[in-house]
Amino acid sequence: IYAPESSGAVMLFNVGEYPSDRVGRFLSERNICVRSGYHCAPLGHKALGTPRGGAVRVSFGIFNREYELDLLLRALRDFVNQ
Repeated sequence: IYAPESSGAVMLFNVGEYPSDRVGRFLSERNICVRSGYHCAPLGHKALGTPRGGAVRVSFGIFNREYELDLLLRALRDFVNQ
């Protein structure tokens, strides 16, 4: 995770050495909306030290529910264990 401990409703992350687009595609196939890549900010990614290909970004809003976060975490666990 590329962020200070408490930085708001946006989380930028990678899963090990997997390309961010592969993680994003896996989540999208499970109806979890994320963005992967450099997010129009390649210099920001360079400053954060993300790998080539950027990172995965998920944004939470006031209408998200705890069970949706659980779905994201389960999907990421499934991705790692595939």
